[in-house]
Amino acid sequence: MVAIQYFAKRCIRIIFLVSAGVFFSLTLSSIISINIANQISTHLHFTIQILYAALLGFLLPGPRYALYPLLTNMVNLGFNYSVIFALICGHVLIEPSTAIIETGMFSYKFPIKRFIISLLLTFLFSVLTYYIF
Repeated sequence: MVAIQYFAKRCIRIIFLVSAGVFFSLTLSSIISINIANQISTHLHFTIQILYAALLGFLLPGPRYALYPLLTNMVNLGFNYSVIFALICGHVLIEPSTAIIETGMFSYKFPIKRFIISLLLTFLFSVLTYYIF
């Protein structure tokens, strides 16, 4: 009986956290309209769009699946796949939550170097993705 109660509490907590992440992504994707997407695509060079997407991925909280509503909205609005790729890679490679652990284990220089290398790799492969698609 205790195991069932523990399992039920954990399930409710997980469902709440996942729902909060998806709700955040849906809210953020509703802010991006066709006018904003057109302004971004006409006024910003694709390399700047990639850089912004990587940094946005770095700042967005939650797991990767919570970003999918935002990403599908960006695809529907006509963003290039290189921008989508940069956002996903920035979210996965550049995690701010691990910087605290890495600083404690390896010193403050390690997460800074990892951030710079991850940002460079994300940028380079996103530019390559731009030319492939």
